[in-house]
Amino acid sequence: MVAKTTQVNALRSVILAACAVLAAAHSASGQDTPNSRWTLMGLEEVALFVSPIDPAVSYDWAVDEVEFQATVKLREAGLWLVERGVDDPATGRPSSAFLWITVVPEALPGQPDYSVNVTLRLMQPVRLTRDVMDMCGRRPYRYCDQALSAGETAFVATWSAETTRLLGLLEFHELSEVATSLVDRFVVAYRAANST
Repeated sequence: MVAKTTQVNALRSVILAACAVLAAAHSASGQDTPNSRWTLMGLEEVALFVSPIDPAVSYDWAVDEVEFQATVKLREAGLWLVERGVDDPATGRPSSAFLWITVVPEALPGQPDYSVNVTLRLMQPVRLTRDVMDMCGRRPYRYCDQALSAGETAFVATWSAETTRLLGLLEFHELSEVATSLVDRFVVAYRAANST
C-alpha cells in the first residue's frame, strides 16, 4: 500500500511539473506584435464580452468580477465602453469592436487541479474581399455559420493575449487577477499604439 501511494504521488508530481512547464511556456503567448498594435490606432470605443465560465469549477459571480475589473482598467486607459451586444439594426451584428474574454478550464486526469486557459481578443469589423463561410464555433454573437459574401463585414481578432495557469478548485478566485493581467497587456499595447 505504501509503495502504491508513493508511485501515485510520484506520478502526480510528474504530471504537475509537466503542466507547470506547459503553463509557463504559454503564459506570455498571444498576438501582440507591431502589426497587431497597428490595428489599435485610433480605437476609441469597445464593447466588453466575458464568456460564461463553467459553473462546475467557478463561483457564481466570477464573470461579473472579471467584467468589473476589466471595465475599471479600460476606463482608466481612456477607452469608451459601449453596451455589449449593441447591434447594427440592418445586419443584427455588433456595430463596434469588442474585447472578448474567454476562460477554458480543463480538468487534469486523476488530479484535483485544472489547466485554465484565459484569452483576451480584440474583435474588430473587417470588410471581406472574397466570399467565405463564417466558421465561428465559439463566437458570442448570433450570426455564426452563415456564408459571407465579398464586401460584407465580419469580426476578426486583430489583437490577442492569452495565458495558461494551473489552478486548484480553491484557487479559482484568482481568475479575475489572471484576466486583469491580460487587460493590462491590452492597455499597454493600446497606449503604445495611440501615444503620438
